[in-house]
Amino acid sequence: MATEPTRKDLEPKLIARAAQDPEFRKKLVADPKAVIEAELGRKLPGYLKVQVVEETTTNVVLVLPATKTSELSDADLESVAGGLGGDNAWKAQ
Repeated sequence: MATEPTRKDLEPKLIARAAQDPEFRKKLVADPKAVIEAELGRKLPGYLKVQVVEETTTNVVLVLPATKTSELSDADLESVAGGLGGDNAWKAQ
């Protein structure tokens, strides 16, 4: 049985494809959640927001991991293990 790709598996593939395919890049920027859902073959959780930010020679992006704003349950901690949505954020709920 094949396992579903994790965020760490899928991100570099999406980035590489976007670098080679201008039409794919355009779609990924316009609606990243829909593109990822198409790649996974299923819907992502409704609460999950996906953003694409393009770096340029004059725009550098620094991604900060999520901060703990309140006490999380064990289930919440498990769903975000790995930080910033974690690999589990893309897995079927």
